[in-house]
Amino acid sequence: MWHVNRIATAVFDAFFSVMEPWPGWASLTVLSGLTGVIALFAYKYTSNQRAIGRVHDDIRAALLAAKLFKDDIGVTLRAQGSLFSSAAKLFLLSLQPLAVMIVPMVLLIAQMAPRYEWQPLRSGDEVTLLAELHHAAAASVGPVALETPDGVTLLDKPGRYFAGKYKDQTQRHYVSARVRVDQPGRHVLRLVVGEAAAEKELMVGEREHARMSPIRAGASFWDQVLYAVERPASKPDLIQKIWIQPVRAGHTTVFGLELHWVIWWLILSMVIALLFKPLINVQMW
Repeated sequence: MWHVNRIATAVFDAFFSVMEPWPGWASLTVLSGLTGVIALFAYKYTSNQRAIGRVHDDIRAALLAAKLFKDDIGVTLRAQGSLFSSAAKLFLLSLQPLAVMIVPMVLLIAQMAPRYEWQPLRSGDEVTLLAELHHAAAASVGPVALETPDGVTLLDKPGRYFAGKYKDQTQRHYVSARVRVDQPGRHVLRLVVGEAAAEKELMVGEREHARMSPIRAGASFWDQVLYAVERPASKPDLIQKIWIQPVRAGHTTVFGLELHWVIWWLILSMVIALLFKPLINVQMW
């Protein structure tokens, strides 16, 4: 998964480097527009357009029959049955293009989240770094240290603690440390536990939509899908998930209305897709 994420992150970093100084609504509108147009082309060339066109003809015929013979209960019921049947056919015909688009859409969301879901840290912020250790080797590790670059001050030496067992869950071991960020920039912290080491990025600055991820994923597949921009741990690694807290939530305001960025992205993508639908000549619904 990391190889796919690494390529996607490099491409998105290069693409977003132009838009990073823009207001959030502007960059989100551009990304929504590209999403809507590309989705239209993907739908057009991965769906059965002729079959969808025939279903549309059936729907128009059923609506016309219901209008012309509205006093005939039999015709009206058959027309309604045809409408329900056509709606089911449209749904089934849409499954193939949706299956094709779901993977690139998930990759896109994983790359957009670090820009819109969380804000970078500010100079002077104090955060706690936490790391989960592999349960199979955590009890026998050596000393713990956190190496910080210039611009980051270690406030508390890293210490170890554990969470007790709950039902059939394995006892979990953690490392925690507290740091203060003093200078803007992208800083890399290096956590050393015994002979193992792992890195965690911290983004500090005033640019609201710079890439910022609160979590470096562990070996979990879903963690790697959701937190895609830093190199994850592998299954045998001693140091698994690393995260920082607290982090500031991102916010996106469009037309003076603040909503979660995913909602704005979906709304803008659908609106732009509807505007371009006649130009691309795609049969959808």
